[in-house]
Amino acid sequence: MIDNNWIETLLQKAEEATQKEQKAHQNPFEQQLIVELIHACYALHAKKRSLHLGRLLASAFDFVVTADYYAGIGHKGWFYCPSPTPRLYYHFTNCCPRHALENMFYFHASSKPESGSIGKATSRLLRNFLNELLKHSRRQEVILKGAEPVDIVIVNQAKHHIFFGEIKASPLLTLPLAMDSEALTDAQNNKISEHDGNITINLVYQRPFSVFVPILRQKRWQENSFCFGSKQGADDKNWSYRAMLELLSRSPEFLLVYYEFWDVALSHYHPKVTESIYWLTNGCGAPSPRPEWWPKSKGGDGEGFETVSDSKTSVGMDRTDDIKKGIYQILKTWGRRKACQKRMEV
Repeated sequence: MIDNNWIETLLQKAEEATQKEQKAHQNPFEQQLIVELIHACYALHAKKRSLHLGRLLASAFDFVVTADYYAGIGHKGWFYCPSPTPRLYYHFTNCCPRHALENMFYFHASSKPESGSIGKATSRLLRNFLNELLKHSRRQEVILKGAEPVDIVIVNQAKHHIFFGEIKASPLLTLPLAMDSEALTDAQNNKISEHDGNITINLVYQRPFSVFVPILRQKRWQENSFCFGSKQGADDKNWSYRAMLELLSRSPEFLLVYYEFWDVALSHYHPKVTESIYWLTNGCGAPSPRPEWWPKSKGGDGEGFETVSDSKTSVGMDRTDDIKKGIYQILKTWGRRKACQKRMEV
């Protein structure tokens, strides 16, 4: 039997879940970063009307997600690249980001967070981002954390409208972090000339990081970076949000450089252009052409090979199981729609 008050019950649960999340997750820099990025996107669009505002905002959202990915950075997960100059990378696809620009693939498992934590973080950040975007546009809608069977609830009390949705907020890409490094040597004091991912960095805290943002020069994507601050210690949980705010203040040109890279990466993602910066996008698949040293996958029958980034990290709704779940939720909520009280339109 369908509860005639199911919408009111679900709305109450959503309000309680949102309040609980806000108490549990207190980051003074998160909202500030979101607000400043939204204002910066509108300002940049006003100066250069050729820039697509929707894509600007989408790239800004990915940048906020990047801040959350950086939060847990530590001594493990770094990848040593010896040439052309020694450098350490903390990256989010399974290969050296510097050499991927030249379609050269050196495997190293990415440092992305666990999928469970990614889903929770991106859902929270997307709701917060959209809430601030609605405020910027002087809209009356409020976005709440959903409760089963929905991920998100958007309500306009003045118009008596309510919207239920499924969230898929995987970013297109996550910028690698980098650190300068001494040339590593082996037990015989010879310089290591190969890439090395089996290392633990002794000094990470209070060391200057840079953020890896490729730039197009003479029709070739080349390595480029911006200074990005430092993490003060293990308890400095919000350091990356603070660093991003400082970056936006210190280097106002950053947003345009980042967006131009992000926008071309999006155009390479669909339709696929499997070269250079495409290999920095999530869900980009197996390297092509695959080098002879590329490792076989650890699971399965031993015949397959590792990917640069597998389909589980595909952008947004680019997975069939997500589409199936979304269709199921639409049918379920629509089937119960007629039983709801008339004061809210679903």
